[in-house]
Amino acid sequence: MDEIGYRATVFSLEGIVGNQREYIQWLVSECTMSDIPISDILDAEAIELLAARLRTPLQIEQHLTLALEAAYRVAVKPVTEVIIESVLSKFLDARMFWV
Repeated sequence: MDEIGYRATVFSLEGIVGNQREYIQWLVSECTMSDIPISDILDAEAIELLAARLRTPLQIEQHLTLALEAAYRVAVKPVTEVIIESVLSKFLDARMFWV
C-alpha cells in the first residue's frame, strides 16, 4: 500500500465555494442577451439566498432553473426571494447518516 501512496497525487477540489454569487451572475449573463441587466431577471435578495444556501454549480443550476420556471408559471418578474424559498430543497442542510 505504501507504493501506491507514493505514486498518488492528492488534489483539493474546492470548486466555487465562496464564489457562488459571482457564478450565479456569470451564469445568468451568459444565458441572456447582453443588454438585459441581471436585476431584470433576479432580485438581489434572490441571488443572496441562492448563494448562501447552495454550494455546487449543479445545485445552483438546478434550483435556478426551477425558480425561473416557477416565476414564469405565476407571471412574476424578476424572480424574488419568495420564489427561491419555494423551490429550494428542504434537505439541503440535512446530514444523512446511514447505519
